[in-house]
Parts: sequence; structure tokens; C-alpha cells
Amino acid sequence: MFPQLIRYVLSSDTIHALFLTLIHSLWQGVVLAIAVGLILTFTKRSTSAVRYNLLCAALLLFIIGSALTFYCEMNLTGKTSGPTINNIAPITNYSASTTTDRQRNLVGRLIKFITLNEDVIVLFWCLIIVVKCIRLLSSLRTVELLKRKYVVDAGEYWDGELKQLAKKIGVQTPVKLLKSAVAKVPMVAGHFKPIILVPATMLTTLPASEIEGILLHELAHIRRRDYLVNLLQSFSDIIFFFNPAVLWLSSLIRDERENCCDDIAIGEVKNKKQFIHALLAFAALDVVVVLALAVAG
Repeated sequence: MFPQLIRYVLSSDTIHALFLTLIHSLWQGVVLAIAVGLILTFTKRSTSAVRYNLLCAALLLFIIGSALTFYCEMNLTGKTSGPTINNIAPITNYSASTTTDRQRNLVGRLIKFITLNEDVIVLFWCLIIVVKCIRLLSSLRTVELLKRKYVVDAGEYWDGELKQLAKKIGVQTPVKLLKSAVAKVPMVAGHFKPIILVPATMLTTLPASEIEGILLHELAHIRRRDYLVNLLQSFSDIIFFFNPAVLWLSSLIRDERENCCDDIAIGEVKNKKQFIHALLAFAALDVVVVLALAVAG
């Protein structure tokens, strides 16, 4: 049943090429992890921006490598007139050894099982991606609702302060500041028309210097276009959800992204201790907002 279901959508050549691409991405992930380890080792004394750029470059190269792998496998499959399970079954003869070599026989059986069920593996990979994409769209909808419901203008004073801070760090895009009754931490939502959402009580309970530091952090996200990058990164996490190296690299990129914005904000605020105190206060809430770039990170 499963092989027939996936073949209604994809051709045999495409399924086989996808299967081999997924298999190859595992050892490519090992290479990626080694490269990331080297980056972390040799950039300990570098700025967060340098590490962030190198880590993003490593992820981009991995994605390009996987795309090239798929392209090459498709071409190879076409030249061999569309290999089927029977065509690649001889690979499993690797396990045909003496009875004393049980370990090699076990590996051979595993290879045979995976090879014979490539249709099922690709099908489940596709289904999981569909589910994760639905969750991503649901998260995007939640972010849009946060921008529209239970929000009020921050007031003329803070609107003016926001414009001055944006000009200070070179943000050209118009940014709107809203107080939210739902948001627990400050966050940026949107790319083309960015909005900074802050908890309704933040502007009245925190010292002005701490508020300016938080706003500078969020404006730094906007200047760096982190919202769009974070969204694109989420798609790579969905496609390679099974690859530990990609997920590890993705978490490192998110951490360094926040560090980069902290560096920009700290470079502009007068009282760095107060700014750090404000960051820790929001981090203590332990609130995670999917896709919206929150200061609690």
C-alpha cells in the first residue's frame, strides 16, 4: 500500500534519488559537524558576527551540497534507465559472508532492509515534512494574530524614542511599536512591515535605560533582517529534521544571532549592567515564541 501511495505523487527515479540524497546527507552531516567544531574552536576570540556568518555559510554549503547530490543522483538514475529495487538489490550481497562473520551479516541485512523499503522511508519523510509545514504555517498565523489582537499604540513619547534609536543604529525601514496584552517578552514580528511587540506593562515598570536597550536589541534584529533568515532556517530544520548535525548547527546559529543583537545594543546603551539585568529578567520568564524573534533568547 505505501509504495503505491508515494508513486502516485513521485516517479520511481525521483523516489530513488531522494532516498539516496537522504542517506548521503547523514555522512555529509558528520562532515558538517566536524566543520562546525573547527569553526567554534578557531573563533573563540572572534566576535559573534564572525561566528554567525561562518555558521550560516556552513549551513548554506550543506544545503547546496544536498541539492547537488539530488541533482547528480537524478542524472545517474536517468542514465541507468530508472533503477528499481531489483536493480540495486545486488548491493545487499555485501552481507553474503561466512556464518562466523555475524556482525558483517547484520550490517548487510540492515542495508538490504533499508534498500527494499526506500519507498516507505521517502513516504514517511514526506509526511513528516507536511506535518511540520502545517505547524509552521500555524505558528505564522499565531504571530500575525499577536500583531493584531490585544495591542495598543505605545504612545507618542516611545514612538519618538524608537525613531531616534532606529536612526542611531541605521535602521531605514519604518518600525511600529505596540504594547501587547498577550506577549510576555519583547519580540519582532514581520519582515517587510516589522512590528516590535512589548508586554503591556514593560514601558511603565522598567527604567528608561533598560527599555532603550531592549528596543535597540529588537531593532538590531530588524537591521540584520533576522526575521526572514529565521524563517528560511526553519525550512532547513523541517527538511533535515532527522539530521542531528543540522539541528545542532541551527541551534548554534540562533544563539549567535541573539549574541550579535546584544553586541549591537550594548555598543549603544550607556548603562550596560542595566541592559543585561533587563535581558535576564525576560529570560527568567522562559517563554519561547516560534518564529517571532524574542529578546528572551
